[in-house]
Amino acid sequence: MKQSGCRIFRGIGSPAVPVLSAAVTLAVYFQWIPYPLISKTGLLTAGLLGLLILILVSRFYPILQRKAHRLSLGVRRLTVLLGMASAGAVLLIGAVPLPDRYLTLPEGAVTVSSADGSPVRLTLFNTGTTDSLNRFRTDDGLDWRGKVFHRILLEFETGPGFGSAWIIWDGEAEDPQLVDLFAESPGLQVIERAYPDPFVNRLAVFAAFWVGLSALFWTVILIFVSREPAAAEPLVRSKTWFMYALPMALVWGLSLLTLYPAIMTSDSLEQWGQAVSGRFSDWHPAIYALTMRPFAALELSPAWVALTQLVLIALLAAHGIELLRRYGLPRWGGWGLALLFAFAPANLFLPITIWKDIPFAISLFGMYLIGLEIALTGGASIRQGKRWVWLGIAAVGTALYRHNGLPIAAGLLFLTWAADRRVWRNVGKASVLFILLFTAIRGPLYTALNVDRNGFGGVNQIYVQIIAAHLEAGTPATDEDRAWIEEIAPADAWVYDSCVVNKMRMQPGFDWELAAVSAERNLKTVLSLTRRAPWVTLRHFFASSRMIWQVQPGSCYLYRIGFMRLSDGSFVWVETPNRTGVVQDSRLPWLVEPLFEVFARSVANRTVDSIFWRPALLSWLTLLIAGMTALRFRRGRLLLIAAPTLLQCGLMMMISVAQDMRFQYGVILIGLMNLGALFLNRGAPTAERRA
Repeated sequence: MKQSGCRIFRGIGSPAVPVLSAAVTLAVYFQWIPYPLISKTGLLTAGLLGLLILILVSRFYPILQRKAHRLSLGVRRLTVLLGMASAGAVLLIGAVPLPDRYLTLPEGAVTVSSADGSPVRLTLFNTGTTDSLNRFRTDDGLDWRGKVFHRILLEFETGPGFGSAWIIWDGEAEDPQLVDLFAESPGLQVIERAYPDPFVNRLAVFAAFWVGLSALFWTVILIFVSREPAAAEPLVRSKTWFMYALPMALVWGLSLLTLYPAIMTSDSLEQWGQAVSGRFSDWHPAIYALTMRPFAALELSPAWVALTQLVLIALLAAHGIELLRRYGLPRWGGWGLALLFAFAPANLFLPITIWKDIPFAISLFGMYLIGLEIALTGGASIRQGKRWVWLGIAAVGTALYRHNGLPIAAGLLFLTWAADRRVWRNVGKASVLFILLFTAIRGPLYTALNVDRNGFGGVNQIYVQIIAAHLEAGTPATDEDRAWIEEIAPADAWVYDSCVVNKMRMQPGFDWELAAVSAERNLKTVLSLTRRAPWVTLRHFFASSRMIWQVQPGSCYLYRIGFMRLSDGSFVWVETPNRTGVVQDSRLPWLVEPLFEVFARSVANRTVDSIFWRPALLSWLTLLIAGMTALRFRRGRLLLIAAPTLLQCGLMMMISVAQDMRFQYGVILIGLMNLGALFLNRGAPTAERRA
């Protein structure tokens, strides 16, 4: 019996076992067991649950310990840190909501009595616990003391026959609350008093979930990292790599024929109109209209632009799949990834949408793939042939197709250069090419075409939104700042909405023309207010960037695509009326409604929506997979695969102007491709062999 007991608690000797067991027990209890923990039933249930979890943890922990000891001390520590960081991120962004549970409840007391001899009639008394009386009626006031869950709520009858009442909270007789219950007609009046959870209670719940989730993440990371890569060398490039593009081209081609000539919103039509007229504005990056100009000059349909976009995405995805195949992705995984790209809901529509965000996504995706190839080949790929030319071109596209693209392109070139000294020369050549092309296009070409250079005026919308956040929070302003704020708009016209940047532009009395040409003055005001209340600015960045980090649907809207069903049952994918003459003309009209149903149902399903439409989950997974892969192969340069996502998301957290997922389409493509990195199983080549 003694030996049997020892076998049951095989790993109990490690101090980590009881700590993990206690944390997991509390997390499971808080999440699923309804009884208060500080009660006989609660303690008995927690004890039995804890014993079961202790047995399980003590059995499996030695197995994980053996895997951990195969790794160096440094790698072991990094797996623990990565697990803890992942768990902390999951909790902080609310991906795993903490349950509203408690260890102990605060004490509360309330006394209600008449202040003038008139009747006091309570109809509801609620403390959030079993002491509450939701069906309650008394004419004699109230005297109560006990445990409170969040708040005490009192509901009084009001009317012509009532006078005033005293409420004494928590025995503070020297500071009673006077309530006027008189009213012209009968009614109800609700009085509430909040009782925040004790800090120790919130800390206990958070700590239990953090330790429990850290253990879960660490287990997954450890199992992944401890797998030894195969000794086999990478396969050579297949001559039929483009076959992976066929499912994507076929499926997206059907989408294009169904929603012919393309999905076009007001932004799309504005830039297509510029391409047709030859008069260009840089409010939306003019490069997109310039790119479409040859199609328009040849009197071709926007469908040719959409076709070009979908073909480029399909070919890049096929190239990425073939690259992963060479380094361990199994054949079934390659075709599975191709089908995932083909049928992912966002990919059914965005490649055929005329938005400048699509070529930006293509360029960012291209930089990611080149970085992935450099990391996997130890820099050999960019040292051979003209790969550096493609890196320079992808960087130019990233910098030009969105106004926030320049720091991302420059940052990625720098990180690629810094990751491996063996690529310095070729990345340097790519950087020179990037600088020359970017300067030539933004300089002489834009000047020759008389482009209206108003693109960076949009930053003033961001400044105005931050000023509005400070005004709502009551941040004290200097006389100079106050004068400028009231010159833009009257004090009572300022409103703040963290979800959208142009709320103020719709306010009467707001002088957008003045604000739009006063970037320096706006920035000075923002910095002045931020120095006085930095947390207000940080809170604004956090709230306005929900699309970037929030996995589940939250308090902000999410705009997806310009495809809708009207109240009369008809469908619209080209905004009308428009001055460009573009009309929707489906070549497969019988597929319009089924395709819309795919869109509508994928959005209505919270799980599908969170995975495929909301960019946050794939962004977080990209960062996690990059860390795990770098640890497994002991190769820091593999962190390059996270760099495009990290830079794009980090910058967008500070300049998010709307909750439009198209801004993050590039990180969605990267996230889908990065799932294949979980199957990498071969190191950098020494000599390639044929499959």
